[in-house]
Amino acid sequence: MSTTKKKCIGGFEMKTILLAEDNDNLRELITDFLSEHEFEVDAVEDGEEAWEMVLTKSYQLILLDVMMPGIDGFEVIRSLRATGSCVPILVLSAKGDLSDKDAAFECGADDYLVKPFGIDELLM
Repeated sequence: MSTTKKKCIGGFEMKTILLAEDNDNLRELITDFLSEHEFEVDAVEDGEEAWEMVLTKSYQLILLDVMMPGIDGFEVIRSLRATGSCVPILVLSAKGDLSDKDAAFECGADDYLVKPFGIDELLM
């Protein structure tokens, strides 16, 4: 009998990740990489799609770009936190200034990863 070891974040079993990233190539790269590591990934290209997804499905982690068309990532974070959700949110952004990071944390983000980043760094 074989068993599959499930990935964990913060002691919680990791199942489904929402990825909101408007860059097609990066979105595909991250989705493929995480899928290869046995994560289920729902990938969308803008904030409106991300908001629709969080209203209809539960996620154990959200990877969120902040500079997206339509609703930006900051607004998605604020709206999600206003619902009382405490799902972990990792911001993926090319904006690396301290003020940008501070704005993300003020909205309710849990962590911040500056682009470009190593794909293995994302897994950590």
